Amino acid sequence: MARQAILMVALVALAGCEPGQGVGFGPAAPGAPPPGVDEADLAVFRAAVAEAGCQVTGEQEAAVVEARTGLDPAQLGGVVEYLAGQGELVQAPDGTGFVLATGACAGVALRAG
Repeated sequence: MARQAILMVALVALAGCEPGQGVGFGPAAPGAPPPGVDEADLAVFRAAVAEAGCQVTGEQEAAVVEARTGLDPAQLGGVVEYLAGQGELVQAPDGTGFVLATGACAGVALRAG
């Protein structure tokens, strides 16, 4: 439950950002994944978001992602920020979370935009 709360805080904080400002949804300069997170962790996160329906807009989806990744709260928040900065996460249409914009979820993101 605490992890879900941290993931929800991260996605709500990101949802409140304007594209291109700060950590908001939009491309950022290339960088390294957050500390303690590697490409395999990022792949697991992407797969978990896809399993949750390609978007995280509430506690139910956040719980799926949390359970599947095994990442700690700081890592989850870092992954959300990192992927949003890389343009892989876009803001959900209702502004409450994010949609994965890559892989099998690319079509969902196009419909969300």
